[in-house]
Amino acid sequence: MITRFGLAKSRIVIMGSALALLTSGCATKGFVRNFVESQVAPQRDATARLQGELATVKTTADSADAHATAAQLMARNAFEEAAASRRLASKIASGDLTYKVVQTNEINFGYDQFNLNTKGRKALDQVAGVLEQHPRWILEIMGATDRSGSPRYNLRLGQERAETVRRYLNDEHKVPLSKMATISFGAGRPVARGEGKAAEAKNRRAVIRVLEVQDVDLVSMSGSPEGANIH
Repeated sequence: MITRFGLAKSRIVIMGSALALLTSGCATKGFVRNFVESQVAPQRDATARLQGELATVKTTADSADAHATAAQLMARNAFEEAAASRRLASKIASGDLTYKVVQTNEINFGYDQFNLNTKGRKALDQVAGVLEQHPRWILEIMGATDRSGSPRYNLRLGQERAETVRRYLNDEHKVPLSKMATISFGAGRPVARGEGKAAEAKNRRAVIRVLEVQDVDLVSMSGSPEGANIH
């Protein structure tokens, strides 16, 4: 077994041999250079690896800072959009907003579901196309359910259906959230009052009303009415 003392002694012997060769005139400059290089190279490699690791850590930190900043901006924008949407919904509900209904669309959902099917997405694509041509128009999105759940559960499910519609229009067509107001009626406004599965299926829906605004506090909306002069 080679002990730490033995290893140190071996190194002294090696260095002593090299010195002896040098003083005896048998060693060449090349030999000395190679010998010194063999001792220094490992330290130089370790230093280079450390510098590389530090550079990687700094790059990762810079990237994390950039992502954090972006996340903060997105959160702030989402908060501001949500606040504008609530103001719009409040105006519609209170009667402070003068408008006329341009068109109405209905999106149906499966039992206890709030995900969109192909037919629903196509209908929303059409609504988005209409909005692109008319900056004055906004959306009121009403979620509704059948009578199978509790009133509290149905209100939450209806809201999820309305929010699904709003998220799709924002994600896929960049319709500003501030131009879409959502509300849930739960099972309180059935479109079909008969008994049976067919009637209940019709009540699982979101109703999208396209509204042409006559007068509105434009600060609470993104986009100006057609022909309006904003000062």
